[in-house]
Amino acid sequence: MLTTIVSFIVVLGILVFIHELGHFLMARRAGVGVETFSLGFGPKIFCRKRGETEYCISAIPLGGYVKMVGQDDMKVQAPEDIPEEERRRSFLHKSVGKRSLIILAGPAMNIVLAVVLMPLAYMIGVQVPAFLERPPVIGWVEPDTGAAKAGLTPGDRVIAIDGQETRTWETLREAVATNPGKTAALDIERSGQRLSLSLPIETVEKVGLGDAGLIPEVPPVVGSIMRGFPAEEAGIKPGDRIVSLSGTPVSHWYQIPRLIKAHGMAPLDVTLSRDGREIRLTITPKPRPEAEVPAWKKPFARFFAKPKPAADNGPMIGIGQKEETVLKKYGFVEAAGKGTERILYLTGLTFSTIGKLLSFDLSLKALGGPIMIAQVTGSAARSGAADLIQFMSAISLQLGILNLLPIPVLDGGWLLFLLIESLKGKPISRRAMEISQTVGFALLIMLIVVVSYHDVLRLLLP
Repeated sequence: MLTTIVSFIVVLGILVFIHELGHFLMARRAGVGVETFSLGFGPKIFCRKRGETEYCISAIPLGGYVKMVGQDDMKVQAPEDIPEEERRRSFLHKSVGKRSLIILAGPAMNIVLAVVLMPLAYMIGVQVPAFLERPPVIGWVEPDTGAAKAGLTPGDRVIAIDGQETRTWETLREAVATNPGKTAALDIERSGQRLSLSLPIETVEKVGLGDAGLIPEVPPVVGSIMRGFPAEEAGIKPGDRIVSLSGTPVSHWYQIPRLIKAHGMAPLDVTLSRDGREIRLTITPKPRPEAEVPAWKKPFARFFAKPKPAADNGPMIGIGQKEETVLKKYGFVEAAGKGTERILYLTGLTFSTIGKLLSFDLSLKALGGPIMIAQVTGSAARSGAADLIQFMSAISLQLGILNLLPIPVLDGGWLLFLLIESLKGKPISRRAMEISQTVGFALLIMLIVVVSYHDVLRLLLP
């Protein structure tokens, strides 16, 4: 928990600092005075004044701001009433071009930071699930899912989904996840022939993302042993490969829990391979233990608890699959290329997600708020420096892009005001600006509340 909190505050602090530093440096370059540079909102915890600028750390760490001379000036329409010195250094009395550059500098700095950090992560080396970069050859089809209904079988290679080429499992998974409730056109290769199928994509209600029951090839190799369970007592070890269960050949990890469940609590004949030797064992499964509810979660249990399906308490022998990962490490030139490729991919994905949200093709459940970002930040920090840097790069990129949306209170809203001013030849009225800012702020708060609500549900629900 401490790692999550500290890493979240550090990462958010860096991203906010870089963003506000962009506004600050460009304002100074344009000859605009800066009154306050604050990390955080609300009550000021620490302040130090240097020159005309007060540098502060404020109580609410979910953002920051740079307050410029004249930025809130109510006398925009009457410049003759403003002293010459103040007017010369006022933000609102600079040209539209200079003001646009000051506004753009914040998001631009976030995007630049993302472009710099991503290659650095590849140079350090990133651990990724091995299957993500492999061709999307289906290893298992979940029964009663979209993949089963479409007629997909193990061994099929997905070539394209809705016309988008799928070279890797990562591109296929992203395409499925961002099209919940849709029926996708699937092109596959089966036994050397190209076929076209229709793939129904279901919606995972808890997260609002799509799932079709497509599983990559996962060999039935034991990765972990649970203490006190039959597998440990029988002498099964990590690295053992399950060959058969009660005479049924096993070729994929996903067969194991289903075969154990079908067999029940009766003694189970297990054949496994270890160091080229075949070993036969008899193991009696035991019921799955009830998950212990953390102390902090207990007060909420009666509000969020759901009846557990019978399968949750079904038989198990206490083994976990082997998670195969690969360390990807590159030299400077390759890392720059890989980083750029990843940034372009994430940029396209971000715009695609925004478009689907606006067209109601994607639920707000798919978005993550501060709680989810904190959780993922903590997980990335525990995984290592490269994962944390890569995650920070992705968040910085999204922060830069989202800040450019033409929504009042965001930088894109200011740019929209400036565009209207340049077209009209005069600033929009202060009253219109205040109303639009209030509406924009209300919408932003509503969005934060909604995504935070879904974050809490994900956290509390089993």
